[in-house]
Amino acid sequence: MKHLNINDEIKNIGHQEECLDLVDNNDCVVQTLERSYIYQNNLCSQMRSVWLFIKNKDGQFWIPRRSMKVQRLPGHLDGSVVGHVQAGETYDQAMIRETNEEIGIDLHQTTFTYLGKLTPHEHGAFCFSAIYEMELEEAPKNWNREEIGDWYWMTAKQIIQRCNRDEKFKDTLPKIIAHFYL
Repeated sequence: MKHLNINDEIKNIGHQEECLDLVDNNDCVVQTLERSYIYQNNLCSQMRSVWLFIKNKDGQFWIPRRSMKVQRLPGHLDGSVVGHVQAGETYDQAMIRETNEEIGIDLHQTTFTYLGKLTPHEHGAFCFSAIYEMELEEAPKNWNREEIGDWYWMTAKQIIQRCNRDEKFKDTLPKIIAHFYL
């Protein structure tokens, strides 16, 4: 007879592995796998993500630097909000969820715009990426301090310049900026 420790069971609640849909070249879902399996087996080009760029009236983007505490790409420049599309979600649903989780903004209460999509096979993106934009005059106040270490207001040109130096950045960041803003 196996004895269960109630404290171990409580710790495991809410820590279920995130599942993501994998898509074909037409962005149609073909299977669902655990996130860790996708990364371990180099299937990332088949997953989907969302990128939100926050822009102010001066045309500057709010660009976070990932915290040194995060497991993947610590200290890298990132989009204002970036996240995986979970299994069963649409791009819009993922964008709304991620924006609330990362910067505490409810997109149901504000306007955001879909700009388009970058794909691995057409644009060299890391994965299928839906790109969105919203305008804010001030930096978000409730950004997730566990995931974001610092942030900057930068123009599109400044972002590209920093990516061309020895700066660490997510590889899709300059591709999005070049495609949609330059």
